[in-house]
Amino acid sequence: MNVEREPVSRGKETPADSLLKKKEIKISPEVEGWIQKVEKNIHTQTPIVTDDKGQPILSSTKGQPVKITLPLTKTSFGQGFKEGFGEAVRWLSEWCYKAIKKDPGKVAFKQPTT
Repeated sequence: MNVEREPVSRGKETPADSLLKKKEIKISPEVEGWIQKVEKNIHTQTPIVTDDKGQPILSSTKGQPVKITLPLTKTSFGQGFKEGFGEAVRWLSEWCYKAIKKDPGKVAFKQPTT
């Protein structure tokens, strides 16, 4: 198999090289200052995240403490542990106990109705 190749010229410029060269463009000083200002602002601004309809998504507030009110009173909480494993109130008491252990200072029992 004999393939002839064109000799590669080391010093000559090919048409592809001329397309890949970056053109020098003269920019006036007023425009150059504005371009630098815009480029600087692009890197410092945080992007605004929007949903599918274009509405901005709001971030949650983190400064307000959360108080959890359990669906049981203290007495029904204690009585729930005396019930059998097949009863729903037993498992509700177990769930409330887990919530109390998870966030000890943020949980309150439901106020008894009189």
